[in-house]
Amino acid sequence: IGNGDLGAMIFGGVGEEHLQLNESTFWTGQPRSYQREDAGKYLDTIRNLLFAGRQADAEALAQQHFMGKKFPDEDAYDSLKTAWFKKVRRDTGYATVKTDGWQTMTLPTPNGWETAGLEGVDGAVWFRTTFDLPLHWEGKDVYFELGRIRDVDYTYVNGVLVGSDEGISKKRRYLVKASLLKPKGNVITIQVLNYDDKGGLIGLKGQSNLLLACTSCDVQAVALPHSWQYKIQDQNPPALPKYEAEYQPFGDLYLRFTHEHPENYTRALDLNTGISTTAYTDNGVHYKREYFASAPQKAIVIHLTADRPGHISFKAALKTPQREFSIRRIDGHTLELFETAREGILHGAACLHIDAIQGSTRIVNDSIYVTGADEATLTLTGATSFVNYHDVSANPEAIAKTRSKAIEGLPWNTLRGNHVHEYQKLFAVFSMELGSADTATPTDRRIVQYNAEKDPGLIALYVQYARYLLLSASRPGAAYPANLQGIWNDEVNPPWGSKFTTNINLQMNYWQAEPLNLPGCSEPLFRLVKDLSQAGHATAQAYYNAPGWVLHHNTDLWCGTAPRRRRTPAPPGAQRRTWPVSVRMVSSTSFEPVCFCVEKST
Repeated sequence: IGNGDLGAMIFGGVGEEHLQLNESTFWTGQPRSYQREDAGKYLDTIRNLLFAGRQADAEALAQQHFMGKKFPDEDAYDSLKTAWFKKVRRDTGYATVKTDGWQTMTLPTPNGWETAGLEGVDGAVWFRTTFDLPLHWEGKDVYFELGRIRDVDYTYVNGVLVGSDEGISKKRRYLVKASLLKPKGNVITIQVLNYDDKGGLIGLKGQSNLLLACTSCDVQAVALPHSWQYKIQDQNPPALPKYEAEYQPFGDLYLRFTHEHPENYTRALDLNTGISTTAYTDNGVHYKREYFASAPQKAIVIHLTADRPGHISFKAALKTPQREFSIRRIDGHTLELFETAREGILHGAACLHIDAIQGSTRIVNDSIYVTGADEATLTLTGATSFVNYHDVSANPEAIAKTRSKAIEGLPWNTLRGNHVHEYQKLFAVFSMELGSADTATPTDRRIVQYNAEKDPGLIALYVQYARYLLLSASRPGAAYPANLQGIWNDEVNPPWGSKFTTNINLQMNYWQAEPLNLPGCSEPLFRLVKDLSQAGHATAQAYYNAPGWVLHHNTDLWCGTAPRRRRTPAPPGAQRRTWPVSVRMVSSTSFEPVCFCVEKST
């Protein structure tokens, strides 16, 4: 669900409901200049190197003098990284058996340790397990096949370093001499250093057992345990300089119930009203939750009911993956979350308010407890200190509180009615019918068994769902347009930074706006373009000595317009494919910007 500024992903659990929360202007970074002011003097040299076939030399020169500036300052990063590395490598006592403070994790973690309990953690983490030698292996050297690791590993067996490597593309295969091994209880410990993004042990791709031990390549391997202990040594590596900022998760709302035996479970999204529903029966009582993101009230609204009085009881708790935060009681019905975006200066605030009919309500620490109510309505408001790409002076606490106070006391039917009225003004101005629709079958099954002749209505539903996503992520009046994730992102290191990729993806988000009668949803995009035209004017001057403005293939909340390296360098040994191209300058008397056209000649 989303109202253009606030978004939530609804997981629909029974014993525990989870709403992951986003606010469109909650990003890393800060207002700054992205361009190198002297970049233009290297442009002709870079072009001449390319035309001479010296691509590697051109790339090296461009990387040093032509790519945009990173944040934080990359000139100081190497020394900071070296100092941090020396610090975490001095304490190798974790390589021997320690029993205090270790937790458990299932390995490998192909999608990073963030998905296994270490969300937002970068730095140094130790992993440990034990391994018994098969009887027929005694006296033999053993290889440990650990697969790929992000990013650096130092692997120990029984306290002795047996191998180390760096890079996700390298498979770890370490030889351990027989003299180092014991029949029982060999301790394997691995220090993993990860400076940014995902970290951890990925394992061996395509194998049923992803962490192995073997005596030689032609002998059947034995799987290492999947349950490992881990200990965070240091999660404060120096911030890795980046070209652009990253969109951040705003927080999480958890609702915990005592329901254990659900029946007749359904969850649905009504595209005509923009209301999501989760419903089920437990011990003879039918429960229903309704959720929507209200643009008129600038809030996320959750309504909980049961078909018997006094059966609404739950605990509501606010959380956040951001490290700097506080959660406090505002009054007997309201909690406040205050936080700071990692690697940046933006502050965010959210107010969670409860209105319950009958029963009791109390707040303890970071949670709201409702017991024996007939029904309950939760409202969540939120804001950040972002004003525009060069101003971060807003007061998010005051904004969130003001919006929360404006909602207090409004009946559920009023909140719902205001939302539906505003939503349908946008959504209900377009219809599509392609033939019969199998509305009796749940959508997930319709997708699996789709047949164009029997259920053409599924395509019409798909089109309407696309419209719903756009107007949820980009309303008229919303602060910012839809990014790579729309408005929904639950990762502190999201894919591609969840930015605005302007060589195609941002445009694709808005392709449907005019043809499917959602022209107002483009308004946030047009305001971003206006800001980019201002920020990009300085870039056009510095890089091309050209009038007008320029934007390269990515931008972010702070309107970065300078060029940036699109991909990380290819791994050693990779084959680079190059294509001869001709480049011509096309000028126009009616438009100030200069257009670069690339013609494929092979």
